[in-house]
Amino acid sequence: MPGGTRFRLCPPVVPLIKIYVVKVGVRFYKNEASQRIRAATPPASLNFRASVILRRVAIGAMGLERVQRRLAAPAELCAGEGEGRQTAPPCGRLSAAAAEGAATRRVGPVPMLVRVLKKVIATRYVLALREGGSLPGLVEADDLGMYVVKFIGAGQGRKTLVAEVVAGELGRALGLPVPELALVEFDAVIARGEPDQEVQELLKASGGLNLGMDFLPGSLGFDPLTFEADPGFAGRVLWFDALTGNVDRSWRNPNMLLWHGRPYLIDHGATLIFHHNWSGADRFVGRAYDAADHVLSGFSPDLAAADEAFAPLVDEGLLRSVVGLVPDEWLVDEPGFDAPEDVREAYVRHLSARVADRSWLPGVAG
Repeated sequence: MPGGTRFRLCPPVVPLIKIYVVKVGVRFYKNEASQRIRAATPPASLNFRASVILRRVAIGAMGLERVQRRLAAPAELCAGEGEGRQTAPPCGRLSAAAAEGAATRRVGPVPMLVRVLKKVIATRYVLALREGGSLPGLVEADDLGMYVVKFIGAGQGRKTLVAEVVAGELGRALGLPVPELALVEFDAVIARGEPDQEVQELLKASGGLNLGMDFLPGSLGFDPLTFEADPGFAGRVLWFDALTGNVDRSWRNPNMLLWHGRPYLIDHGATLIFHHNWSGADRFVGRAYDAADHVLSGFSPDLAAADEAFAPLVDEGLLRSVVGLVPDEWLVDEPGFDAPEDVREAYVRHLSARVADRSWLPGVAG
């Protein structure tokens, strides 16, 4: 054959070669001599094609190590009262004792949040997650992380993303377990490689900043018939959902994940429904919260302890810190407001008034 004989590898051999390449990549990544190749321009002595291959192998090795570290994280499982049941620890990454102490000892104001949401750039659209109307997707970013992204071009629009940030970061500030949120810069050109017409149109309409939640691989949906939750944790989650008006944490759709035996609260886009009608927002200040279908209502939630721990913490300083994390471009041109800062103040006023009122609390206890 002109140009030399070409060989075709048998299919069983290909996976073995891939495994070998990854192992070589790990060694290459750990090798001190590779720092010059990964961090700087390849030396002139290296063939350009070879240098590109080495860079890609090193990046793949970094991603492999990141996944291995995450999967190797220790799992803390607690024995449930019923046989074969797991008990969800009361708070995110804290042990049961630490979480209980955190909820009872913190009586002063919460420190001001000085951080900003991490910002990453989407590099690949991986998979459509066809759950709910927002059509979120699994996206890979330039930090080699995987994120569940809600897109600004979805039918619910930008207010869903605002609610995710305000409610999610408020819950985190109170010590509740919420996966890390990140701003995801998305280039609509990525949509060209998507064969699904519906997804392609969504991606084309979502150029710019979108919202990502850290992907928790291997997580399970919380099932109240299978897993347990202690009254303290149940009370804190129920109090938080009542404050934010979360109508989307029912036994039908818990929006809670168990990852390494720990519960995580997700999907807060249905909270803060008052911002869909600012002219009538005052009516929601004392509005009762129906907890009849709440996924944790059957675990004897201790609302009195939650109110004692949380109410003093939710002050104007904390609320301003939380709403300050929302990007300006998600708040501009809001009807009835002149500037994004005016919208932020409206969120602060409304949530401050709801905390001060709390006439809705007895109704939550039912």
